[in-house]
Amino acid sequence: MSRILVSYRREGSVDVIGRIYDQLIQMLSYNPLGVYPWRLKTKTVRTKWPFPCREPSVEVRMNKTTDHGHMRTELDQLIAAIELPELNKQFLRVRWLELVMWMDGKAQESVWWYRRLRLATIIGGVIVPALVSLNLGSDTQALIQTITFIVSLVVALSAAVEEFFRYGERWRHYRRMTESLKSEGWQFLQLSGGYANQTHIQAYPAFAARVEELSREEVDTYITQVFKEKKEVDEKAPAVQ
Repeated sequence: MSRILVSYRREGSVDVIGRIYDQLIQMLSYNPLGVYPWRLKTKTVRTKWPFPCREPSVEVRMNKTTDHGHMRTELDQLIAAIELPELNKQFLRVRWLELVMWMDGKAQESVWWYRRLRLATIIGGVIVPALVSLNLGSDTQALIQTITFIVSLVVALSAAVEEFFRYGERWRHYRRMTESLKSEGWQFLQLSGGYANQTHIQAYPAFAARVEELSREEVDTYITQVFKEKKEVDEKAPAVQ
């Protein structure tokens, strides 16, 4: 039995919204020919999409890695376009670009863990009192107690892991350093700010020195703030007798 797709979009709707709607219909109803027949009020209509049809799985995989890879590609193209010796361009890619991508990756990893652990702690903290206050009879009391114990354990583990690894502090630290490096790089590439009225060749030594300065600041900040605060929390914790 063939499947029938019924879709409707008002003629004359906004072009961008219409394209988004058409693309969603295309993703949900994959057809290698890009043609979608459907029947409405005994009339058969055939719609030809104005763009090539692709499998939804490919589109989803592309969206997961597009942002990170797109930023690397754009910055690499800008480095290749500026007037610098090839050796200096290679230094830019190996030192500045790789440092930006590493910081950005660490920031994304930290915020991924931070949000999930915090949500588990908050949601579980709300659910536990509600479970404790339930009184559904002796038949389900054992089940409720088991669920309450499991949720309480998840809340405690989530809070302990987040407190130990300090993903929130790491996220803010790596994001701040990433944006500082990107801002400095954009000023150099556009010859603005402290690099104005210079060529890229003239401004390169100052930019390289600034990148190294930011790298040292990142290490010092991590040791003196993120690691130190974690150590202070560990020292305040009561000793187990």
